[in-house]
Amino acid sequence: MFDFSESKLQKPDQGQDYTSPAAPAAPQPWGAANGSKVDQLKAALPGITTLKPGDSDEDAEKSLISACLIDDKAFAECADLSPKSFYSSPHQKIYRAMVALFHKNEPIDLTTVASWLKTSGELDAIGGAAYLVEIADSAPMAMNAGAYARIISDCATRREILSRAQRLVDAASKGVDIDALTEHVEGIRKNCLRDALNFPPQGPGSTSFKKNVIACPPSREFILTCNGVGFLPKKTVGVITATGGTGKTFFLFSLGATLAAGGSLGPIKAPRPTKTLIICGEDDQDEINRRMWNITGGNFPELLYGASTVGEVGPLMELDGNRPRRAPGFKWLEETIRLYDGLEVLIIDPKSRFYGLDENNNDHATQWIQCLEYLSKEYNLNILFAHHTSKQDGGKISQNMSRGASAIVDGCRWQAGMVRMDQETADRYGIDNPRGYVALDVPKSNYAADMNGQIYFKRGNSGVLEYVDFKQGRLELLGGTLFDLLVDDPKRYTYSELVATPAGKDICQDIKTNHSNFARSKDMEPVIKWLMDEGLLRKEFTNPGRNAKEVLVPVTGERS
Repeated sequence: MFDFSESKLQKPDQGQDYTSPAAPAAPQPWGAANGSKVDQLKAALPGITTLKPGDSDEDAEKSLISACLIDDKAFAECADLSPKSFYSSPHQKIYRAMVALFHKNEPIDLTTVASWLKTSGELDAIGGAAYLVEIADSAPMAMNAGAYARIISDCATRREILSRAQRLVDAASKGVDIDALTEHVEGIRKNCLRDALNFPPQGPGSTSFKKNVIACPPSREFILTCNGVGFLPKKTVGVITATGGTGKTFFLFSLGATLAAGGSLGPIKAPRPTKTLIICGEDDQDEINRRMWNITGGNFPELLYGASTVGEVGPLMELDGNRPRRAPGFKWLEETIRLYDGLEVLIIDPKSRFYGLDENNNDHATQWIQCLEYLSKEYNLNILFAHHTSKQDGGKISQNMSRGASAIVDGCRWQAGMVRMDQETADRYGIDNPRGYVALDVPKSNYAADMNGQIYFKRGNSGVLEYVDFKQGRLELLGGTLFDLLVDDPKRYTYSELVATPAGKDICQDIKTNHSNFARSKDMEPVIKWLMDEGLLRKEFTNPGRNAKEVLVPVTGERS
């Protein structure tokens, strides 16, 4: 793992020796000296006893139940627990009553819970109404309900793991066949994973708009804007699709540096510095360092990190027969993410090195995207990955340009595409070598308006992409010619005469003589607008009376 901000690199040359800083410490196992998540929560919450492996935490269970009885809004913090998450049988029954009330959209308090338990014949089994009162009187802080719930969830997970591990030990001690034992191990792994991803049924209490949405949610945030408009929405999974040799890796690296610095890449701007990690599966660490040096000039943002996984880490998913499952590479990536407190952006380059499934299978593609969505939601991340184009549609930016299953793009909330500049565009802007330029567009953005046309980059020294504003340069060139022609022409033209009618035909022909790629239907309106925005043209009324018309007059004092 490489922290660009702490680098002591000199500019890397071919074969030059240099030293990279040490990687962050490897994640310690659960319960190591740095303390588990449970231990850390307990340290922050007085009154919670020390948890022994496999035991419950009765104080946490009581505190959570009490918090919900005092303020039923606290139940939303623990609605993803199940009754079996509680170790105590009375607490399981009480929580089951709360779940039932919540799903019926009824209040949760001492009276309603006691009534439900009495109706179900379980009130005496929990110790009667007196036990409910005792729990309620323990007076925890309702605001800590989420923390209590996490403690209970972690305890339940630990108990289940220990229970299954014990069954594995028992099976091994009885001399069970090795193949059956291996299958048993895999069953434990699958079941633990299934439980970890458990999503409880959603009843009326958790899905009611009337109850849960009391005000319009705030506008969606964007981690990048383009020309002042939202470009890349926050906490989404997105893909950059590009043909080979267009510089998609350089673009992703440049985007990472822009995000980490809170800077800009042409019209693409990051409103603030954002901690960004780049994981690269095709280039070694030397090449990553070299490219990032060329992009930043060695002035690395403090929040920018990058690592090569070439030959070290496999795909995030793999096939178990015909069924996709999470592979060791996923566990490595999740443990890596946990090492970066406050990480907001993860860039993966390219998809093919981290996929591991059938590239043309839409079901596989959907499950791989869901894998990234889990990481995005769990760790509040934007995740961007690079993807290659198909041979059939790779020359044109569209949602269909990606190679393999269409579900890759379908599953992403945002897609950008990159292709080499085509000859028509090169002719329009007077470019002799279109292969030295690439176009970028966003054919899919579920949460933002469409981009106002493509933007272009020139491949500079060492492959670094440099933004080029062809439109602005063209407007200035054509605008200067039109301005000079209007100054020299004693006649004054209306807007419509210049744009469309025969009266402006001669002016347009003179422009075309100087600029062979000028097209009246496409160029005249934006050129006039640019001149007016620059204060070089103004509107005046001529011929007062019935024959008055509004004409465009050049402002000669404004142009040097």
